[in-house]
Amino acid sequence: YLLVELLDSYGNQLSRAFTIQIEKDQSGSSAIISVSVEGDLLYPNPADHMIIMKNPEQVSSLGIYEIATGRKVSVINRVTETIDVSGLPEGLYLVVIRSEGGVAAQKLLIQH
Repeated sequence: YLLVELLDSYGNQLSRAFTIQIEKDQSGSSAIISVSVEGDLLYPNPADHMIIMKNPEQVSSLGIYEIATGRKVSVINRVTETIDVSGLPEGLYLVVIRSEGGVAAQKLLIQH
């Protein structure tokens, strides 16, 4: 698993996660078998008043944390496709998404 973070020309942080499967062939050499890119689970990002969740039926809970303090600002146990974030102050947040398949996290920028 590899996380690549870049800055765009406006200074916004962009990130993509990759899962790379590497195996040894019969000669003992390592070879990349597959590369998969994990897309964003939430969009738009940055967001103003609402975010859209991909595959909400697979999510058991969603937590939103302030990056600067680590403080939990919201927990949603019944996740729907649209999530109202209009009450959040501008800033950078970490959204933690729990599902049967595990836990994923995505940074979210709120700009009003």
